[in-house]
This record gives sequence, structure tokens and C-alpha cells, in this order.
Amino acid sequence: MGRETIFERRTDCPERTAEAGAELARWLIGRGGGAFVAIYGELGAGKTAFVAGFAEAWAPEAVARSPIHSPTFTIVEEYGGTQASRRLIHMDLFRINTARDLYSVGFDEYMEQVERPAGGVATACCAEFAQRFDSPELAPLLPQRHVRVEITAWADGCRNISADVV
Repeated sequence: MGRETIFERRTDCPERTAEAGAELARWLIGRGGGAFVAIYGELGAGKTAFVAGFAEAWAPEAVARSPIHSPTFTIVEEYGGTQASRRLIHMDLFRINTARDLYSVGFDEYMEQVERPAGGVATACCAEFAQRFDSPELAPLLPQRHVRVEITAWADGCRNISADVV
């Protein structure tokens, strides 16, 4: 099974990076169901700005109550509850090094919510620093079917963003 390109964008500011995130969310909403979004990029690449835009389109009522911020220290933030039509799980894998670390934050339960929505609530999980899945120990935990987003920051302040279904 190959990749299906969703889009490739060059952005010049955080707002445009957020718009790319919103575009991906709208694309996924159109397909129905949940999704695992693996976001690759170095520190400062714009991953959280991308997730903020994604969240505004995916679960706007949840974001209105609790703005998106990087979960670097909490590792996971949840947006939207049982009354929402869609939920967002926002993970930052920067501090994750082992499968044990990943399971300790509830990764398997979150993947269950993405793959088998309960009560008609579609769940998306956006995982920043997805390059952690490149390690031999974590690679088997990356869902086979996912969206791969790669964000590359350039010295001129622009970002290249690509999104593909894998």
C-alpha cells in the first residue's frame, strides 16, 4: 500500500501553518471517522501551530473552551468530551523514549478511541515529534494506517508542509 498525497504547502507565518492544519482536519472530516496524525518536525518547526489550526476545524467547541498549547510536559491533552461530535487527543512525544513511556500515558486507550469511536464521537490523535516512531522499539506502535505530516522550517521563516495518508 502506497502513499496518497493530501497536500503540499509552503507557509510564511504561524497563521498560514494553522490554516494548513485546518485544511487537513476538513479533509479528514469529509472522509468520516477518526484518524491518527503523525507530525514530524524539529523544535520550532510549527507543529503546535499546525495542531491549533487542525483543532479549530476538528473540534471548534472544545477549542473555544480550552486553547491549544504544546503538551511538552503533560505529554497528552484531550479536547472535547462525551457531548462533542469530535474529540482531539494532542500528544507531544518529545519526552517519550520507550514503549513503556508511551503506554504509561495511555497510548493504547487513545488508539482504541481513534479506531473504534464510542457513541458516534470521532477521535483524532495528533502526535507531535512523531520521529520517535523511527526507533526500533516504537516503530511497531505507529498505526499502519495514519496521516504523515512533515513540517520543515527554513531560515527565512517559511515552512514546507506535506500531508500524506500512509
